[in-house]
Amino acid sequence: MVPAHIVSQPWPWPHTPNHLAMFALAVRRRDRREAIGQVVRTIVAAPGSARVPQSVVTGEPEIEG
Repeated sequence: MVPAHIVSQPWPWPHTPNHLAMFALAVRRRDRREAIGQVVRTIVAAPGSARVPQSVVTGEPEIEG
């Protein structure tokens, strides 16, 4: 699940469902702290992922020009 989350960060639509899946896993494990954290992350995932620079995901610098 973590690799899918990292790869999807620059795109809001795939990124948000990853947080929903992590929320569902936290609920199944009865991990209240993680579930609450995923609710917050799900709320900010879509607008936040639209603002993540590609260099954060790939580790390569962005080329301006």
